[in-house]
Amino acid sequence: MLKLTQYLLFLLLCFCFVLNAQTITELTLGQTKAFTSESAKYTYFKVHITNTQKDLTINVTPLGSGDPDIVASLGNSTTPLYPTLSDRQFSSLGWGEDSITIPYGQYNGQTDLYIGIFAVGNVNATIVAVSEGVITLVDGVPQGGSVYYNSIDSYEYTVPSVSGPCSISVNAIPLTGAVRLYMSTTGAPNPNDPSTYQYTSSRTYNGQGITVPSTDSRWPSTGKFYISVYGVIDSSYTVYASLNATNTILRDNLPFSEQLNVGQSAFFKYNLLSADCSLTVAVTSISGDPDLFISMTEQHPSASSYQWRSANFGNDTISITRPAQMGTYYISVVAWRATLFTLVASSKCGDGINYISLPDGVPLQGTLVERGVAYYRYIASNRYSDIVFSLSRSYGDPDLYITIDGSTPNTTNWQYRSIHFGDDLIQINSGDYYACPKAPAKSCVIKIAVVAVTTTSYSIQGHSDDAILLLRDGIPASDFLVAGKYDYYQFPVYSFGQSVVISVTDLGTGDPDLFISTVSHYPNRTSNQWASQRVRGDTIIIPPTDPNYCTFCTYYIGVMAFTNTHSQLLQRHNQIFN
Repeated sequence: MLKLTQYLLFLLLCFCFVLNAQTITELTLGQTKAFTSESAKYTYFKVHITNTQKDLTINVTPLGSGDPDIVASLGNSTTPLYPTLSDRQFSSLGWGEDSITIPYGQYNGQTDLYIGIFAVGNVNATIVAVSEGVITLVDGVPQGGSVYYNSIDSYEYTVPSVSGPCSISVNAIPLTGAVRLYMSTTGAPNPNDPSTYQYTSSRTYNGQGITVPSTDSRWPSTGKFYISVYGVIDSSYTVYASLNATNTILRDNLPFSEQLNVGQSAFFKYNLLSADCSLTVAVTSISGDPDLFISMTEQHPSASSYQWRSANFGNDTISITRPAQMGTYYISVVAWRATLFTLVASSKCGDGINYISLPDGVPLQGTLVERGVAYYRYIASNRYSDIVFSLSRSYGDPDLYITIDGSTPNTTNWQYRSIHFGDDLIQINSGDYYACPKAPAKSCVIKIAVVAVTTTSYSIQGHSDDAILLLRDGIPASDFLVAGKYDYYQFPVYSFGQSVVISVTDLGTGDPDLFISTVSHYPNRTSNQWASQRVRGDTIIIPPTDPNYCTFCTYYIGVMAFTNTHSQLLQRHNQIFN
């Protein structure tokens, strides 16, 4: 018995030694580090505090399935620390992206921060430590961030060495709020000084970024670009920069958008790290016709080389049933017609519920078989805003269920629901009993379930008062209008020789009026290029002969009603034949 006790004690000591002998990777400030971690295990990092008068922030961005959580403790280099969920000074345990900030007043003479990343499921992620200065972007690797109103986050990107012509794409995709991109080849861009940047995007929705070909006369000989992400309002976002031939990594359940001219392709990859999973890749056509190809062997799958494909007109979805093979899935989106699209890769493992992120004002497409359910997560960053969710069907009958208390929405558990035949619409007023609480001052997560009464194809969209709603070609958008208040929309056009037709229909008694501009993002009665103020319903037709007509541009739309009403907006192209 004594020998057995001694043996067990020896094993325990060995276990403790192995635990404390884990590798600690040292981080360089501003340098993004990619890593993988097995489920229920820790991966350790350390960052040396070089400026004791600056806060230190750690950002972890998941790149596929799984959820990395942050635990951290301050210490010194002489005695390594291994923080855990039960023994740490700081932590961030949210689902998906996590961030912690250590105020410089808490350093107390300690010179190092030890960081443990605990993997909930197998994890593929990046980590970066920021004290001041810029973050270096890795080609094709998304980086999560957040920025306050009228502030900037700074990044640098150096183009990988390639032979022959190429191009780069830089994009900041907001999950909440709205951001603008500014880019320079000479130094850090200042949004308030146009002389400091050469490229900019307008108010950014999902997919409005900057593309620069190597033939551009301003292309830097060093290959280095300087990037500022500016907060139009308080925002969270994902930023990326990639070469045109790079397979950009898709984050699990997070929509990613791109603009392509006819015949062009965009390349992506998704890392499935767990067994017993299904995988769904869906592309939503905002405008034009994107086609979808997937392979596990070809890095750039195409119409002539693929394992899975979907080439419908408009939206495309590929579902790989459980158990999908673990590994890297290479994805191509090819523009049959010039297109703006949104792409989402989503894995479902075991019996867990999978929530797809629903960005503010951006529509996502889905398909469900009878009694099927799809789940979404919408982050309300402005707790004082009304929020509207609309569900428009192409066919079938989807219903809408919503919870704000953290529970899972379904047919028997909901705070809001809409179960009409056909389209559904829910407005959550900021003063409602079930609305997001006004304190504490942090984001509120709204969970949404779409339940198929019959087999259905649908488009879902959620928006706050801050959003300029992104409209899809030919898909009606329903909304509530408040008396005397404008709601704003945007309709991107990427085709030639077609009239633009925009109609608003009053489904109540409010008499909505219609104002359009390609210059002002907020057109109204006094600032517009086109207007229609007829009783009940309005239609504006913009032919190619109109002097203000444009293609490869965005039409901004303002709608205002005299009384509270329910309206429907329809936008489409009409072909002009000579």
